[in-house]
Amino acid sequence: MIRNIVWKGLDSDSMEFCRIHFRDTILVKSTVVGCSEDIPYKADYEMELSLDWIINRVHITSWLGNSEQSLTLKHNGHGKWQGNDREWKHLEGCMDIDLSLTPFTNSIPVNRLKLAADASADTDLIYIDLLRFGISRQRQSYRHIGAHEYAFCAADGDFKADIVMDEMNLVSHYPGLFNRLLIRE
Repeated sequence: MIRNIVWKGLDSDSMEFCRIHFRDTILVKSTVVGCSEDIPYKADYEMELSLDWIINRVHITSWLGNSEQSLTLKHNGHGKWQGNDREWKHLEGCMDIDLSLTPFTNSIPVNRLKLAADASADTDLIYIDLLRFGISRQRQSYRHIGAHEYAFCAADGDFKADIVMDEMNLVSHYPGLFNRLLIRE
């Protein structure tokens, strides 16, 4: 099964085309384009995840104007990360990745955690700012508040949102940040 999704970035003035291929693994290929402070940007990311939504590998290439950055990370499935010819010890224990400019990565912990109604969980993750290419460790929490709705909260409490998902827990509406324009097989 393949899902083709188009998201509109409301805050970031962007568009994303994401292709998710479900087979013996989950393969994701996506491109985000937009403009930040009158500078064009493009970010391509590819991910391979297990059917349990555990990240195996991620490759990112982003451009802000003429500046290009790239990163490849491999995950052992238990919180250890390697990439770009080094071990990322400060990210040890992180199970998920959150990429700025895309709502797709919010689907990873929601699907991996499989929260029952009214249940909540915290997750340590790698946050990657695709415009500045900053990489940091963060903690986020998700609470299952409705049939297809999850309350999201950054650990510092500075950002909260009630994210609406579809039946596959793929983001359909992220208030103030993203709207899904289209999903097709």
